[in-house]
Amino acid sequence: MMHSAEEVRDERGRQYHIDLAPGEVAPAIILVGDPKRAERVASFFDEVTIDRRNREFVTLTGTHKGLPMTVMGTGMGAGSTEIAVIELCACVDNPVMIRCGSSGALQAG
Repeated sequence: MMHSAEEVRDERGRQYHIDLAPGEVAPAIILVGDPKRAERVASFFDEVTIDRRNREFVTLTGTHKGLPMTVMGTGMGAGSTEIAVIELCACVDNPVMIRCGSSGALQAG
């Protein structure tokens, strides 16, 4: 079976770069750059049911105050963040993504 080059999945049907499949990502997603920051955010979850690490992507899915939630460390830069967003959208319908972190500005202002 052939798939579109725009839908990059592995032989198991998982998203190639983030190694996730539907059902493993909550509709509410927090995106951070640093993988350690993803772990720090997940420390506030009531529970973590999925802990997936592939390439620079660290993904933790669980609940926070009863709300299903995912946090992902996307690595550094816009390129890896774009990959994460596209592949996350293939795992969950109508996600709400919130980016937490700096903008990478070098100037004090």
